[in-house]
Amino acid sequence: RAESHSQRQRLEAGEVPSFQFEKRYLRKSGEPVWARLNVCAVRDSAGAVEYTVAVIENIHLRKLTQLARQALDTELTGDAFLRHITQTLSELLELEFAFVSEPVPDSPRRFEMRALCVDGRIVENFSYDLAGTPCELVTDNKLRVYADGVQRHFPDDALAASLGIESYAAVALGKGRAPGVPPSILGVMSRRPLRNLEAVQTLLPWIAARVSDDLARKREAQKFRDLVDGSPTAVFLIDAQFTICMSSRAGEQMFGWEPQGLVGQALAVLFPQDYQAAYAAQFRRYVEAESGAPESTGADEIWGLRSNGSFFPAQIQLRTLPTAEGRMTIAYVQDITERKQAQAALHLHNEELEDAVASRTTELLRARDEALQASRAKSAFLATMSHEIRTPMNGVVGMIDVLEQTRLEDEQVEIVQTVRQSAHALLAIVDDVLDFSKIEAGHLQVDREPVDVVGVVEAVCDTLAPLASGKGTELMLFTDPAIPRPVVGDAMRLRQVLLNLAGNAIKFSSVEGGGGRVSVRATTLASEVQP
Repeated sequence: RAESHSQRQRLEAGEVPSFQFEKRYLRKSGEPVWARLNVCAVRDSAGAVEYTVAVIENIHLRKLTQLARQALDTELTGDAFLRHITQTLSELLELEFAFVSEPVPDSPRRFEMRALCVDGRIVENFSYDLAGTPCELVTDNKLRVYADGVQRHFPDDALAASLGIESYAAVALGKGRAPGVPPSILGVMSRRPLRNLEAVQTLLPWIAARVSDDLARKREAQKFRDLVDGSPTAVFLIDAQFTICMSSRAGEQMFGWEPQGLVGQALAVLFPQDYQAAYAAQFRRYVEAESGAPESTGADEIWGLRSNGSFFPAQIQLRTLPTAEGRMTIAYVQDITERKQAQAALHLHNEELEDAVASRTTELLRARDEALQASRAKSAFLATMSHEIRTPMNGVVGMIDVLEQTRLEDEQVEIVQTVRQSAHALLAIVDDVLDFSKIEAGHLQVDREPVDVVGVVEAVCDTLAPLASGKGTELMLFTDPAIPRPVVGDAMRLRQVLLNLAGNAIKFSSVEGGGGRVSVRATTLASEVQP
């Protein structure tokens, strides 16, 4: 009023040709209305104001929309935003009740008041049954209006009866969360018939559209939040100033912070002071990279700092993400304490195993050396003993040959022959022992010299003939005339092999009463004969 009076004085003084102002009036029915007055002066010939002319313009809907737009331009979120909207509706439409309600999860036929303004005050939320209420009919974006007689139209609505509701208007906030689930509702109610119906029909759907968009964004944000909180990995959303904009529940638990306690904190609070500068430089190089496409770093190991001051090893991976608020960075963090402990235990076990293997290897090498030394000592002993035994046995064989040159009786001849056979048998054993010792020592050599194979075979059979005759076994010999004479080989080794084979054959082919037969055959293999 003071401003309009000042403007009128300026008009009468001729400082302005006209002026205008906005003012809220009440109609005769009691309904409020916003109007704009355009005032000009009609002057006489002397220039004095004779009278003023005012043109009144109804701007009620435009003004309410302007005020609603200003009210929606807020940084409030969640339930605080919904309470702000209901208060704004109640004030602008001058109605006693304004509310936002939505289906109760897992019980879609029951609604909960998310925000309720009664007589200009926000009251405590409560839930109510949808059946028999006008809210049951709000199923789409179409505005439902009952200008009066709500209790008459809905006699089973106990809530309307208890609150004394006479008029009702509401509109759906988008669609339901799932098929068959009713949508959330934005509405107004009054204890008297609905006044200013045109304003209600215009303003309520307009605000509902914007609230619906905001709720949809918030639902998507909540889905993202639920997804992040469901991850066992700590997740942090960081802005360009390295401020934590969001932290997952796993991240808060990992670093020992209260829920939402990390939001707004500098990223540096997650790291020990001695490492903060190095980590900040590393993250800054990554964030300031020229590439605008989303990219990620490899998993780097860092030290994390809990709220109680304790350190723990962690693995961090960064990924940049373009958002409506600008380029952000997502940090994925894993506590690798158990992995490090397992690696340390495995490393210690490997060291112990390597020590045990080295100790066991040393023992085995020592045992091998001792065994080789014992084997060499045994071989040396056998070689010495064989040599020592062979020398006197050669003397015995020589004396037997001398004794055979003397005049002997028949019985004595048989005795001498027995002694000769025994001596040669003993020499053969000595040769075998000596050969065995040479084989163990790796010193056994096979000579390459001219050999008369036929002569060696015949001599072996002649040697074994008395043995075969004594066993009653027939010893048969066949030599192939095509066998070359001589061939290159080792006559002594060939003789040893034939004596062993044929001797064993005679021993094990004899039967009681005679009748056994042993055949020795020396033939050539044509494909292997070389001139």
